Amino acid sequence: MTVTSIVKDPAALTMTITSEFDAPIDRVWSLWEDPRQLERWWGPPTYPATVVDHDLTPAQTRNLEKAARPAKKAPQR
Repeated sequence: MTVTSIVKDPAALTMTITSEFDAPIDRVWSLWEDPRQLERWWGPPTYPATVVDHDLTPAQTRNLEKAARPAKKAPQR
């Protein structure tokens, strides 16, 4: 996925991300329509994502929770 633009509108509390995908449009929509596929795409097994709300109608929200990465330890000297 290549992000081609990001437009933020703080007053409207919106952000629009435009991307290009190296996949057929039907495959991309299938992923976005299915919360389980979306979870696998957003989060690898070591840092899973969980879709909480998923409504694809205009002006609705998609909420997901993502596991935090474990903190890296600084090298000991």
